[in-house]
Amino acid sequence: AEKMKGDMTTEEVAKRVLQNFTEAIRYLYENRYREFNNSYQLREFVEGVVKQINVGITKEEVLIRNGVDSTKFPYTKIADLERAMSQFYDELLRRLNGPKQDIEETAAYIEYHIDPIDHFFADGCGKAAKAISAWILMRGNHLLPYYRGRVEYYDNARLQNLTDNSIIDEQRQWEQWLEYYKTLFQR
Repeated sequence: AEKMKGDMTTEEVAKRVLQNFTEAIRYLYENRYREFNNSYQLREFVEGVVKQINVGITKEEVLIRNGVDSTKFPYTKIADLERAMSQFYDELLRRLNGPKQDIEETAAYIEYHIDPIDHFFADGCGKAAKAISAWILMRGNHLLPYYRGRVEYYDNARLQNLTDNSIIDEQRQWEQWLEYYKTLFQR
């Protein structure tokens, strides 16, 4: 609530969310073939889209998640968030420039990190993850996923914090997520 802008009603927020998301998707479509020279440019682009998704909903100065770590969800710790974001944008740029990228895997990578795992943004991570993954899919003229429900979606993401030495668990969870995500294209 402290991140929200103004005193809008629930109906006003819902209308604004739909309007913002529609405009963001239109912008992403218009920029579907945009190229990036470095991960900084890519980060500016993605964060600009997230700002567009949240305009008029959250306070302008609120973008990146900060404050206290979530006790409810196993997101990346605030202290590790900047490092995770740098790794994310470096890897996303590598995937964008990769000649043989698996477009569904790249879309899965985006959704996995922006929303249930790292949860980079103070608000709108679900919308941002879906918008940016849709942008990747648009770049390849690929169908968009069919989301069957929030519970199923999050049940297939990481449900617990990883211990410091659990690389195998992290890899297994990513593989579970990727396998699940690819089913979203089977209609």
